[in-house]
Amino acid sequence: MAFRSFNFPSQPNQFQVIQVEYYESPVSLKSIAQISTPDASSLLVQPYDRSSLRAIEKAIVGSDLGMTPNNDGEVIRLTLPQLTSERRNVALRNIRRDALKACKKLEKEKKLSEDIVKDLSSDLQHTQGLDLDRLSFVLNGIIED
Repeated sequence: MAFRSFNFPSQPNQFQVIQVEYYESPVSLKSIAQISTPDASSLLVQPYDRSSLRAIEKAIVGSDLGMTPNNDGEVIRLTLPQLTSERRNVALRNIRRDALKACKKLEKEKKLSEDIVKDLSSDLQHTQGLDLDRLSFVLNGIIED
């Protein structure tokens, strides 16, 4: 299980979770548009069919990415906000919360023991000072083990 982290540099794989209502059917954004990174702080969404621009824009606005799309009639540009210390802390809390949920789910499915979940929860509480990249690396290693 991989944890989403929305930080620099921009990552097109952030859009794997976005579903677009396209001809009255939900489809993955990546299946109807090319997503590229012109620079480290922006993303460019270029639909294969220009008539889908409004639907893509609506899906991005309705997603939990927290970005505002700029539609110029041909492509959608997204500027990623700077990662301030407040956003960093929110991202860290979200990553910890998601990791705890994943551990508890594995415990319910009898794939992890209660002791291991307690140990992992304790380890997660000690990650306060880690940076986002290192924390994501550590958490992905925990889940893969």
